[in-house]
This record gives sequence, C-alpha cells and structure tokens, in this order.
Amino acid sequence: MIFNLVKEQGLTLEGAKKYMKENRKAVKHELKSEKSQFSEIENKLKHIKSGLIAIKENL
Repeated sequence: MIFNLVKEQGLTLEGAKKYMKENRKAVKHELKSEKSQFSEIENKLKHIKSGLIAIKENL
C-alpha cells in the first residue's frame, strides 16, 4: 500500500500518511483486496511447488 502511494503515485511519505488518514475506509478495502490476492497467489504457488516436487520424484 505505502509502496504504491510513494513509488507509483509519487507521494511523499508524509503525503502517503495523510492520504491513509483521510481515506481510512478506502485503505481498509484496498488492504483486504490485496490480502485476498496474496492468499490466492500463495495457493497457486503451493500447487505449482507440489507439481514440481512430483515431477522431480519421477525423474
């Protein structure tokens, strides 16, 4: 979240802090969305890992 505000949107750290204070509901929604996406990615990576381990065992 902070990375996005600072690096991608060009805000300063103070600007990011102010944005997060003024937009608490939007920030909470974005964090929930990011957490869901990370969880989904983690599950896909675990599935890929188990597939690769199975391939390695068959070699």
